[in-house]
Amino acid sequence: MANHRRRYWCVGLLVLVASACSAGGAGGGPPPPPTGGAIELAVAQSCTPGSSADCVQVNGEHVEVGAAQFSRAGVADAVAVPDAGDHDSVDLTLDPDGTAVLQDLSAQAAGAGETARLVIRVGETLVSAAAVPEPLEEPTGTVRIALPEGTSADDVVELILAG
Repeated sequence: MANHRRRYWCVGLLVLVASACSAGGAGGGPPPPPTGGAIELAVAQSCTPGSSADCVQVNGEHVEVGAAQFSRAGVADAVAVPDAGDHDSVDLTLDPDGTAVLQDLSAQAAGAGETARLVIRVGETLVSAAAVPEPLEEPTGTVRIALPEGTSADDVVELILAG
């Protein structure tokens, strides 16, 4: 059962643990300067399609977003990853405050039951709704967002950096 839940967590949002070994990259030079920006995160419940006007589809999941309280999560860097599997994706490095927001909301989503989803909004666009079987326990500041079909990673990065 735990492996089944972990798979769902990875479908909408791949969380990669950043280690000190990967901070400098393979080139040996200094890392690129941060670009900044923001995303918004919220915990929402899944819903039956057509059950209410607030039940919307987000990357294959239906979630009730009317009552969702979105929190700003600061982004230190955002990189477009075109053609990352089935759809484009975006790699994010959250700033320390953004990392804290992600940890807090992942714990809330995990504690809210199997129908809870961690929803990611960029600008006015909902881009992900991931099941969270267990909270993030390590300070994780690097995430990959799998985008809905037909969504341009470059456009999403532009919106994030404007955030």
